[in-house]
Amino acid sequence: MTLSALVSAEIFVLLLVFTRVGTVMMLMPIIGNSYIPSWIRLGLALVLSIVMTPVVSPQLPSEPPSFIDLLLLLAGEFVVGLFLGLFMRILISALTTAGILISFISGFSSALMFNPLLQSQGVLHSALMTLSGIMFIFALDLHHLFFIALADSYILIPSLAESGDMAETIARAVSASFAIGLKLTAPVMVVTLLFYSTLGIASRLMPQLHIFFIGLPVQIGLSLFVLSLVFLSMMLYYAEYFVDTMQLLMV
Repeated sequence: MTLSALVSAEIFVLLLVFTRVGTVMMLMPIIGNSYIPSWIRLGLALVLSIVMTPVVSPQLPSEPPSFIDLLLLLAGEFVVGLFLGLFMRILISALTTAGILISFISGFSSALMFNPLLQSQGVLHSALMTLSGIMFIFALDLHHLFFIALADSYILIPSLAESGDMAETIARAVSASFAIGLKLTAPVMVVTLLFYSTLGIASRLMPQLHIFFIGLPVQIGLSLFVLSLVFLSMMLYYAEYFVDTMQLLMV
């Protein structure tokens, strides 16, 4: 093989890897958020592509004979990167779901602050859960699973295409994410339900007293107390779910 042909083949392989990695970096939680400058995301994608290219090159197709075939290959890499990025972002959305539910249950639905995952204003507990979950991911070194799954996707994606559609996989991930959000909310939900049941009984016994107006501050304090008791357990449970789900994308 001549030097020009070797350089052309290496550039082709790097282009394929960069297309997939760059798409994932634009959608990946934390790194793919808008407050991270685009040149940093693209630079990280380029460095990661250069590192991954020698590892994943045996799984890549050979250089196509025409420009149309090259565009089709790049389109396929873009779709796979889009699938991986959305899958990773769905995992983090379970924390947003739990935070929204806890806010409405606790009476904090009108308290808003910036949520880095949604990149917009969100309820208070949603921002708390999201930031805490991201902190736990970095503290437990679970963010490495993102990059391991990205490298393993070159082996797993063909078998994934045989076992089911990508859209079906995304749908199952959304369903599991919402279920985890409900499970994280369960302690606060159960205590609040019991508290409201008690207020309902007291309202029937003393109809002349505005019991629900009096009970609102107690509800807020009780929900915060319960959340402080179970918060660490919630984060550890979410970390287990994160690891188990990310292993679906690893060989």
